[in-house]
Order: sequence, then structure tokens, then C-alpha cells
Amino acid sequence: MNKKPGDQVVNLEIMFDSIAESFIDISDEGIFSAIKEEGRDVTVASARVRDLFAKADKKFRQKSLEEARALHKQHVSSLHSRPLVIQGSAADKRKWLEFALLQKPEMGRALTLQHREFSSVTDEEVDSYLRQLIELGVINLQELKTDTDD
Repeated sequence: MNKKPGDQVVNLEIMFDSIAESFIDISDEGIFSAIKEEGRDVTVASARVRDLFAKADKKFRQKSLEEARALHKQHVSSLHSRPLVIQGSAADKRKWLEFALLQKPEMGRALTLQHREFSSVTDEEVDSYLRQLIELGVINLQELKTDTDD
């Protein structure tokens, strides 16, 4: 019988609910007493439980961040695999990107946070940024070309 990942999640939820139910009626003193009967230090056991919950909390919060990073990486990779070719010289592309960033100052701030000086951005990065902004629908290259030809 094949188990689905969803089945495992349900089983874990049932198990955790059962564990939680078994502790609901136990007082703090009862827990401390049980720990002492096992010959363990209450302070060490408490620290271990706090650490365990802190790690679980961090892992839970990091999961969505890791998923977002993976999705971004996948999206950027797909941009590079698509045959979007921006015709023009490196100087033209740099001019178009600069103009687009003037039109969308929030994008310019994001870019300058990554690169202290725009002049340090390589031609390949300029091309990549233009492609990403076009794919994301932030800029329209035809409009940029028309606006910068004036």
C-alpha cells in the first residue's frame, strides 16, 4: 500500500495531538517531578525543550523564505533559458536600463543597493536586468526604445 505525503502529515498531526493531550492534565510540578525521578536536571531539560521549540519555530519560519528563494532562482533560470534576445549595443542596453530606472525609481534603488555604483554593473548584468524587467512586465522595451530615441 502506497502512502501519500498527505497521509504522513495527518499521521504526524494525530501523534502530536495525542502527545499534547497526554500533557494537558499534568501540572508543572508533576512534569518536574517526573524529570527528577528519571535522574535528570530540570534546568537542563527545560533548556533542551526551549531549544527544540526555538529550532522548530525557526525552521517553520524559514520554510517560506526558502520556498521563495527557490522559486526566484527557478524563475531567473527560466529567464536565461528563454530565447528573449534584446537587439542593440551594450551602450544602447545600458541607456535603456538607465531610462527604465529613471521611470521606476524604486527599481533603481533596489539595483543600487546591490551595486553601489551603476557604472560597476557589467554588460551581461545589464542585459539580464533588462530581460528580467521585461519578463516581469515592469518595462516595455518598445516603449523604452521609442522614448529614448527622442
